[in-house]
Amino acid sequence: LRNEIVLIDIDRREGQDDAEFRQQLAGLLDVLSRRLIQPPRAVLLDVYFLPGNQAGLDKLIDSIAAFKRQHTTSKIYATVPRLDKKGLAALDEIRKGQGETARLYASLDGYGHTEFRQTFSGKVIYYVPYLAGIRDFVSTAYYDAEPTLSPHSDERIVRLGASLDTAAPSANLLRFSAAKGQAADLCAGFVAGKCITAGSIGRRDWIIIGSVKFDTQAWALSGPETVAWALHDLISPN
Repeated sequence: LRNEIVLIDIDRREGQDDAEFRQQLAGLLDVLSRRLIQPPRAVLLDVYFLPGNQAGLDKLIDSIAAFKRQHTTSKIYATVPRLDKKGLAALDEIRKGQGETARLYASLDGYGHTEFRQTFSGKVIYYVPYLAGIRDFVSTAYYDAEPTLSPHSDERIVRLGASLDTAAPSANLLRFSAAKGQAADLCAGFVAGKCITAGSIGRRDWIIIGSVKFDTQAWALSGPETVAWALHDLISPN
């Protein structure tokens, strides 16, 4: 995976309420803002927000605004749900500019899907770099479609590499630790459960934030890792 890409794993426990998770996400943006040596081109939140659930949104909106004041050239994007009934309701609210969820998306530079299409064999997955009608998600929008053995129009194959979630620390993976009673921190790895502080973060053009363990996929990699490899494909020479 290209060195310009870093994935920050933010833990989402089973059954964790949205307010607590969003507070962690806001805390991560605060820590990240202080640790970056130079602004990234974009921060991609591989997280979506449903209408009607306002828990913890105010703090997150404030943290997004503070990050953008600190790093004025950086873009921040988030995902929207897949286009089922909940997803369509979310898009409708966003486009009408109604509600707190719409206010959060309005504080961002764009949004898009992170859905991938898998073939019958399960050995190949595809993504679409652009999707009409959805604001550009850093030139990467993904969608779900009927499985087929040949690519649809404009699709690209995601060439997946090895998982970043291994015992050995990876230069492309940081973890966010926000255990109760401890200061929030970015970890380059853990020794006996103790966070090895990542320190200042050098040049990273693309920062993806998501939950590696929570966001499981049918293939071997998590959702955020798959996004990382699709982004790797987009920014690499053909």
